[in-house]
Amino acid sequence: PAEEPTPAPAAVPAPAPPKPTLEAPKSTTETIVISEGEKFENNSDEKRNIMVEISVDVQPQVDPEQNGCIILKLPSIKVKLETSVTPPWPDTATPFESCQEFQLPIPEMAALVFDPVKKTPVGARYECSVSQHVDLMEIPADLEVSVKSKSLSPWGSVQLHDGSEMTVVHHTGAVQGAFSIADGDKTRALSIDLACKVVCMLSGEGSAKFTNDGVALEAPVHGG
Repeated sequence: PAEEPTPAPAAVPAPAPPKPTLEAPKSTTETIVISEGEKFENNSDEKRNIMVEISVDVQPQVDPEQNGCIILKLPSIKVKLETSVTPPWPDTATPFESCQEFQLPIPEMAALVFDPVKKTPVGARYECSVSQHVDLMEIPADLEVSVKSKSLSPWGSVQLHDGSEMTVVHHTGAVQGAFSIADGDKTRALSIDLACKVVCMLSGEGSAKFTNDGVALEAPVHGG
């Protein structure tokens, strides 16, 4: 009988490579997941532009009297400050009030009388000024900022009719602001000094009764 072939010897496995004697050090960096809304960006070196919008609301009450006098009642005016910052204020800085509203008393106009007999106030015109200091914000000492303001000065009028004769009572409010910064240890205090001027006057045919020369006054011209 034919002989069966002798099986080939099994392959000898290659020897395993020697284990390294040195191991790479483990990473010391940890990944921390921060919830949405929390930011730890260091953006304090970015310049901030601060804008303060100043507006005044002048709403007098005008009452004609039987004796020909006109009484204007303006005991106070409402002032509104709106402060905005771009880019946004740093999270690490002290928050500030973006909107401030307050009343400025005007005692001289609590009951201003236009008197046709006494011819007062002189020239059928009266003006007064009031001021107010307002704290705005605390600025980090190492933060660069630029500060600007924009003011809105309103005007209006009330018409009084006596038959065919008309007297117009005009009122105007103008406001300006001057900034100041007080240096502290870690912050600088930004504030603004407001100066508000209010003017009330008469015009129209009826205003002639309130002037010394009997000449009617022209209506004021406002800037566009």
